[in-house]
Amino acid sequence: MAGASVKVAVRVRPFNSREMSRESKCIIQIGVVSTTIVNPKQPKETPKSFSFDYSYWSHTSVSHSAGVRGTVPCCDRDQGLSAHQGQFPRV
Repeated sequence: MAGASVKVAVRVRPFNSREMSRESKCIIQIGVVSTTIVNPKQPKETPKSFSFDYSYWSHTSVSHSAGVRGTVPCCDRDQGLSAHQGQFPRV
């Protein structure tokens, strides 16, 4: 795979029923340039920011929804096939 590069895609998924029943709070924010994570145990601590090649928000908004299938076009063919077969890491 000479000349290959790594592309990273992340997705903020909707809460599952357990998280909803516990009234969990979403600690991830996706901005234009970076994705930010807030430590819920230390809310006054500076949030951690990360940059990814692709970031998808499907936590609350259907209009920005991107399930695993929605992330496949951003990945190369082999990665897309693995994702479609359920081998894509969940975020």
